[in-house]
Amino acid sequence: GPRTYLPCFDTASVHHRSSHEYTVQVTAPQDLGMRMFGCGEESLDCTTLHPVTERPGCTRHDALVQRCFASQSSQLLATHVRRSTIWDPIPIRSFGFAVGPFLSLPDPELSDVCQLYLAPLYQRRAIHATSPPPLTKSQRSEVTSLHKSLTGGSSGIPRRALQLTAAILDLPALRTRTYTQIWIPGAHQGGIGSGSHTSGWETNAWLGGATLDTRLLPPLNRRLPFYGGGRRLQLTQARNAIWGWITAGTSLGG
Repeated sequence: GPRTYLPCFDTASVHHRSSHEYTVQVTAPQDLGMRMFGCGEESLDCTTLHPVTERPGCTRHDALVQRCFASQSSQLLATHVRRSTIWDPIPIRSFGFAVGPFLSLPDPELSDVCQLYLAPLYQRRAIHATSPPPLTKSQRSEVTSLHKSLTGGSSGIPRRALQLTAAILDLPALRTRTYTQIWIPGAHQGGIGSGSHTSGWETNAWLGGATLDTRLLPPLNRRLPFYGGGRRLQLTQARNAIWGWITAGTSLGG
């Protein structure tokens, strides 16, 4: 979780909460398709393609890029910059983002809920490309099956969990306008669950989203019965949605 790399007071006390404005700049070879997604209201989201020898700015980040890619002077780089703002005071444990070659899949029922997944190798080159290469028939079929697995295993679950929480707590509205689930193979407990009941369900939630283990999803072109893993898949998503919201909005301690 963020507590491992951000110096902070990470408690549930109201005195250790603050609003946030942050900018993340990611530079990597264009073919890798690296970019950043995270919590907050997005105010800037842009990608710049440039050679190694061309510095997009005069920051420590640019100097680090020069050192890391000095031996790849012919390599075209992609620098993705994302700036977000969180207006409500939250604890640092509710702050979260992920960097990787992600593709976005909107929920077929709700436009404000989306799923992010690691792109297959043949799609990563097209993430920052101005003219993406066409996919083969077998690749299109695989992508379609992947989308069906994501939507079939997640559609509507986080939104219903958030609406139930709002009704129980008698709150007028959700704390965020959007909700994002980031699916990463092998994702595990990220620290937010410290002090909570450990029942075996993965807890890696943040304000407006959660990071989940891709291995919970049904295999391609298969159904996942409720008794054969489907229960864990649904409860993990619901628990992350509810716990992430409560952690961000409930102040405890002095």
